[in-house]
Amino acid sequence: MFDFLFEIIGYSIAAFFIMAVCTISILFVVIHCLGRGAMFRKAGEAPWAAWIPFYSDYVMCRITMSHGYYFLFGYIPVFGWLANIVYAVETSLSFGQGYVFAVLYFFFPWICDMILGFGKSDYLGARDPEKQLEAIFKK
Repeated sequence: MFDFLFEIIGYSIAAFFIMAVCTISILFVVIHCLGRGAMFRKAGEAPWAAWIPFYSDYVMCRITMSHGYYFLFGYIPVFGWLANIVYAVETSLSFGQGYVFAVLYFFFPWICDMILGFGKSDYLGARDPEKQLEAIFKK
């Protein structure tokens, strides 16, 4: 009799934690999309693009690095970590922030999207990483 009661309590606790994790995950996605939509608005893009999963990354790379296809590098295993570091740096520099903010953007993108989207930072324009590399290696 008590085994059945403990089993029901155990399943109830597990269901509660699963629902809590799902709710928090959905909350992070909504915060991320709202902030990214505000960033798109500052850059002159349509804010609804932030809610479409892969297209949002494409638009983000287009407004920060001037080539939208760069978002594909983020989905390559192992190389994706390096690409995401470059994305964080280019995004923070395109919105007038520094390298310290890029570190924060790498670890907490949902919060930094809200800061860039709804804060006082202005969109400065896309920076082309290929031209930056050419300028570095020509010196």
